[in-house]
Amino acid sequence: MLNVNVTAKDIENGIYANGYACPIALALKRKIDTLVRVDSKSVLVKTHDAWESIPLPELARWFIARFDHGHPVKPFKFRLDIIGGKNVRP
Repeated sequence: MLNVNVTAKDIENGIYANGYACPIALALKRKIDTLVRVDSKSVLVKTHDAWESIPLPELARWFIARFDHGHPVKPFKFRLDIIGGKNVRP
């Protein structure tokens, strides 16, 4: 499991509807040492020549929907079930 902390700075610097630069992607980039992309339901992690899809928990999906539609959001934490985890920082 990976603990992900989306900060106020991630929210401030995040870009609406941009899976590479949304607040969750920015938070994940601090923890995962490879390319990540977030969509409305999952995180895609680049592993060698393929993308690994990891489902997002309900709270993170709710956050994305609110953020992408311009509604106010607050910092939050969630856990992500990373398979393998070779590129994960503690």
